[in-house]
Amino acid sequence: MLFWIILLLASSLTSGARILGVFNIPSYSHHVVYAPLYKELSRRGHEVVVITTNPLNDSSLTNLTEIDISYLYRPVAVLTKLQTDKYMEFITTMFAYGISLFEEVMVNEEVKKLVDNPKEHFDLVIVEDQPLLYSFGKRFNAPVIGILSVDTTMSTHSSLGNPIHPALYTDCLMDYSEKLSIWKKIRYTFNTIWFKLLENFIAKPAVNQVVTKYFGKHFKSFHDFGKPSMLMISVNPFFHPNRPLTPQTIPIPFMHVKQPKPLPKDLAIILDNSTQGAIYLSLGSNVKSAHLPAHLQKAIIGAISELPYTVLWKWEGKNISSLGKNVITRKWFPQQDLLAHPNIKAFVFQGGLQSSEEAILRGKPMVGLPFISEQHRNVKILESLGIAIEIEPLAMTKDSLKHAIIEVAENQKYTQKIQKLKFIAEDEPMSSLDKAVYWSEYVIRHNGTEHLKSLAADMPLYEYLLLDVILVVSMCLALGGFLTYKILKLLYRKIISLYLNNVNKIKIS
Repeated sequence: MLFWIILLLASSLTSGARILGVFNIPSYSHHVVYAPLYKELSRRGHEVVVITTNPLNDSSLTNLTEIDISYLYRPVAVLTKLQTDKYMEFITTMFAYGISLFEEVMVNEEVKKLVDNPKEHFDLVIVEDQPLLYSFGKRFNAPVIGILSVDTTMSTHSSLGNPIHPALYTDCLMDYSEKLSIWKKIRYTFNTIWFKLLENFIAKPAVNQVVTKYFGKHFKSFHDFGKPSMLMISVNPFFHPNRPLTPQTIPIPFMHVKQPKPLPKDLAIILDNSTQGAIYLSLGSNVKSAHLPAHLQKAIIGAISELPYTVLWKWEGKNISSLGKNVITRKWFPQQDLLAHPNIKAFVFQGGLQSSEEAILRGKPMVGLPFISEQHRNVKILESLGIAIEIEPLAMTKDSLKHAIIEVAENQKYTQKIQKLKFIAEDEPMSSLDKAVYWSEYVIRHNGTEHLKSLAADMPLYEYLLLDVILVVSMCLALGGFLTYKILKLLYRKIISLYLNNVNKIKIS
């Protein structure tokens, strides 16, 4: 009760703020995390302008204005696998992709009109965690909150003073291992060094050049606009190492997961009548089942048609004549509500973080078919937790998929383990959405979070690693050793000289 009173009083101090949101990654799974925040902020009386690839077009949100950039959606190449030996290639590709998206946003007529209007004012800017987008904060002289539907890279972590360590906190885009071998530690260390060199000598100058092109020459330094006042990241203790975070970093796990609603009548009847249980199969929003290679489609169709369960398959293509009578296909299912039905026994999916979080909160074990980006890492983590089985798509057969589905559906150890994780995930003092709203308004009230800033955020690397201390101490030790050597040498010569003098005196006498 006290929390809600404090939240109510705090919100009264920030009512009517103008907020700009920029979310340019063309991915529905990203958008479902961001939308609840800016929807709630608009409902609380703030005037919100959002540049988004996924406009809500909700007429009831009278305080929300949307600039549609959905033209950024492009077909996603299936089976573009993130492998450890291609980490560097992936990073450079994503960096170039980020610049391309930014430039396509900046040439949008509505965006240009917004940016070029000297009278435009915002009290807060919320952007997808990208250094290029942080420049919107400087343009409107407003504090910036970065938000991301996954964990962020080591670049943003280190910019806020969060520790990075190749053995303890591997970058979210590197592959996952429960225990790192010495060779992986070496590789991750070199990847980290390479990443920092790329960031400082290639990425930052390139970002400066692009930002100057669109915002003017007064954007002189990456240091002036490249850091957020606060960062909100969708991290949870199951997928991400327990890293000590600075006060400017706010975890918002499970923020997109809603309370389940009743299913449409036809779906409810289908599932209620599935006495043997049901399986839900969806490859998410970026990878379409209908776009899979023919041999993978054939393996999936063969496997699910032989299952003793009802199968609901999110299928975007034409009707398939060879499907078993137990399989029902639709272009869309209400996934969160569907997973809440007690007759759903397992979830076959692509390994996306948001879908994983939904499955955990609904207590459904999984079979993962990872295709792109961090999905491979996610599924390996789920498998290590004992709540999923990974099937490598390139090696998938009808039998391997069928056996994996039956295993997670019938073996109670998977359900028992995921129920335990569900209990942990739900045991939070407040929802992630309430937390995100509170901290957004906190940044508005205080015009930033300079008072929460870690000393490590602006500390040069040589100071952070105590290299200056090591150098001074080493020099002192070396000087001390040298002086000790000289003194001992001098004493030795003096003693020898005295000894020889005494010997000579004795001989003479």
